[in-house]
Amino acid sequence: MGYGNCILALDTVFNREVLDDTGLFFTRDERELGQLMQRVERDSTLVAELRKQAQLRVEREYSWDKVGKQYDQLFREVAATE
Repeated sequence: MGYGNCILALDTVFNREVLDDTGLFFTRDERELGQLMQRVERDSTLVAELRKQAQLRVEREYSWDKVGKQYDQLFREVAATE
């Protein structure tokens, strides 16, 4: 995501949480994955938009500043309960 790649991901709760609407999802069906790969190969506009949105999501949700602040908040909450 951070490199601006178009992500094809197995449809799991974790992958959906991380990617949100910035990737394409497939089930364990090989045919479905193949169709998705063909779609990506044919639709350069879709790929460009997904790549852009994936990079923006990483910058917005997974920057070191944001992750660091979340850890800081977690540690403060844990320390307050002791």
